[in-house]
Amino acid sequence: MKALQVDKRLLYDSFMYQELKERTRFETDEYSEPTEVEFVKIDRNEVYEIKGKERKKVANGIIFCYAAHTTPFIKFKKESKVVFNGGEHTIVKVIQLDHPYKKEVWGYELEYL
Repeated sequence: MKALQVDKRLLYDSFMYQELKERTRFETDEYSEPTEVEFVKIDRNEVYEIKGKERKKVANGIIFCYAAHTTPFIKFKKESKVVFNGGEHTIVKVIQLDHPYKKEVWGYELEYL
């Protein structure tokens, strides 16, 4: 069986990625050199978590990355930086999407603040 593939024409966004290399106690975190990541979809809709009557914003949006098209397709790391449209954001959650028929990663959803 063939897994659903996202049409590459829909992946017109890109961002700069700086992986967190080392976290220090004094807010002088060390990051890798910026890498441009292409062929992604950046959803700029805020993400909320609802518990009972309480509503809490957990992300400013989600970046969708797919193994078939995103270049480079790497294992993204929580607390790393992403930069797009002149704004710098921090990845707060990395959701790995596994291929339904193979033991491989199909994609990632990166929630950012």
